[in-house]
Amino acid sequence: MSMNGKRDFFTVEFFKVFLAQRLARGAVAYERAVDTQHRGGLSREHVQIV
Repeated sequence: MSMNGKRDFFTVEFFKVFLAQRLARGAVAYERAVDTQHRGGLSREHVQIV
């Protein structure tokens, strides 16, 4: 494998991990928003996170 191919592989792996983390964080934020709406109104914590 050439050096260039190896770098591309690492870039793809990094990107996959990065995307997975963003998706997970987005899911948590979404759940928190829905949870907050059920309680009626936004909490300060949620506003700061977003």
